[in-house]
Amino acid sequence: AEVSHRLVQLLNKHWAESHNSKNDEGKRGKKVVITQGDPASDKGIAAITKLVAEKLGVHRFLVAFDDYHAKNADHSGVTHEIRYEQLCASLGEEAVSCAVSKIDDLVREKNCERAKLGEVELKDYVRCYAMLQEVTKAALRQICRGGITIAHTTSTIDPFSVTSFYEVDLSLDYIHKEDMVQYYDDDQTALPTTDKHCTVLKIDLLQSLLPMATTVPAKKSVEITAEGQAQWLQAYWFPPQIRKNSDITFKLQGQSNIQITCKNTPREDNMPKQLSEEHWISQINAVLKKIEVQDLGNLDAPSLLNSIPDQDSDGRGIINLREMEKQLSIKVVFCDNGHVLLVGQKTKLQKKCFVVRNMLSHYYWRLSGKDVKF
Repeated sequence: AEVSHRLVQLLNKHWAESHNSKNDEGKRGKKVVITQGDPASDKGIAAITKLVAEKLGVHRFLVAFDDYHAKNADHSGVTHEIRYEQLCASLGEEAVSCAVSKIDDLVREKNCERAKLGEVELKDYVRCYAMLQEVTKAALRQICRGGITIAHTTSTIDPFSVTSFYEVDLSLDYIHKEDMVQYYDDDQTALPTTDKHCTVLKIDLLQSLLPMATTVPAKKSVEITAEGQAQWLQAYWFPPQIRKNSDITFKLQGQSNIQITCKNTPREDNMPKQLSEEHWISQINAVLKKIEVQDLGNLDAPSLLNSIPDQDSDGRGIINLREMEKQLSIKVVFCDNGHVLLVGQKTKLQKKCFVVRNMLSHYYWRLSGKDVKF
């Protein structure tokens, strides 16, 4: 009951502050609470969504995979039912395919992380319900013409839970940050926090690039660009920022997410600039204006990297490559998807990277027997 009460407070606050919500039922339509086939229970999400609907005085809609899934769901207060295949048809085959591909990528990434921790792989149902979750949000946002609000019921999300896949729709621009209501207690700020003595900001470089990508190939291209930008920032922008701001740390999460942790910062109405997401986005964008990402193509990057020795008989190798990177302030990125990137200032990439390109070409030839020119 405490969580549902707080959630209703946060939802009403979000709607009151939203520029898109004018409390005009004619324009916005009536509100409903969407649930996804959870069985009736006195605890957990089934209990919370039922209480939220009751407190808001609205009906519930039920989304389920199929009739069997729906049969076991809590139907109290439910006035309409929707099936997964209906939402897929509404969203479109290409959009669903992109979401499923992203989910599969995340499943592999999370399974790698679990392996490092000595844990077994995620159960198959996690992928299935992640698909239901992300397709539901994306399709309903489209159907409701943007009039959707997505609320979490906890401020701490298990990185291996179904909920943790929420970033899929965000990365594909199917939903927007403005659609989301983050859960936090009365004594917390609206920013994600790890404890009472620090504030955590998360900036996804991909978000600023996605509006320029209108096709699936274009989206894959900007994903590669964002990864290259993130790797360059980690190598050359994070260190001086940390030296200038002793209470702030920077960390790269995933391929293009930057986590900024501000330690021991005061919580005041006049928020210090280091607590402002807008401040850091502005700083990062200013730096990246001078940085270019060149995709050298699919060179089987993981295998290529493993094939390069520390140093061969001619003095070439990883040690030499890293030295040239530092001298030129460039970054050679070996992506998991096979692509190799050159990242740095455009003039340096054009005029001073011949030796780097030659080295990569040489070792790719030794690996594959194929000549490449770039």
